[in-house]
Amino acid sequence: MFAEKQVIEGCIKGDRLAQEALYNRFAGKMLAVSKRYLKDLEMAEDAFQEAFIKVFTHLKNFTFQSSLETWMTRIFINESINKLRSLKRLALQVNIDRLNLCCRTLDRDSGPGGNHRERENGGPHPVQGQSASPYLSTT
Repeated sequence: MFAEKQVIEGCIKGDRLAQEALYNRFAGKMLAVSKRYLKDLEMAEDAFQEAFIKVFTHLKNFTFQSSLETWMTRIFINESINKLRSLKRLALQVNIDRLNLCCRTLDRDSGPGGNHRERENGGPHPVQGQSASPYLSTT
């Protein structure tokens, strides 16, 4: 087994054995970190893969001021949080799109010429306490 510094130096040089050693040593712990933040396994695996790419890409910036595991854990946490933020933005955008669709429908329904429901139902749209059908009585 490689020593931590040798593994890091090997990864920076592109040594596949060192990269495999780093991955094998930390994959289980780092996947657990991703799962802790992202309850969905598929999303956690996506964040896990993205974070490992960042680890290998930025390993040359590791300064040995903390343990490698601590440094990597921070990358995995940040990637998981970023994934959550993007999901929240997506959910917000979907809700805004639904609201816009609803507003366009309301604008169309109450545009010039009156409410299209009035024309379809033969009268004004029912309000609370009124029947939707002219043949049914609410009394």
